[in-house]
Amino acid sequence: MLGDFLSFRLMISPALLLVIYYAGALGVPLLVFYWIRHAGRKIDESRFAPQKHFLRQRLEKSETVRQYRSTAIAWGVFLFILMEIFWRMMFEFFIAYFQMHNALIKISG
Repeated sequence: MLGDFLSFRLMISPALLLVIYYAGALGVPLLVFYWIRHAGRKIDESRFAPQKHFLRQRLEKSETVRQYRSTAIAWGVFLFILMEIFWRMMFEFFIAYFQMHNALIKISG
């Protein structure tokens, strides 16, 4: 078995694909959420903080901002679902590749 592993006849990637898939499917949204919060904190700490507070008070009263906020949330949900679908499709391709590899190895003897 060690000889097959060292000669690349046995691939360990199919076993790791599921671990990497679930780590990415759960980890990427959490990282994006963290980055967004981190960027918001940096803006609050910046030299524009006094102007940001004034603008936030004015914009929260505006009906247009509420409309854009709901549109931004809808786009965010849509893009999140699209990202998860593409992530899944990419790993399905990898799994199919390794299944073809295993079938060719079995055929060749």
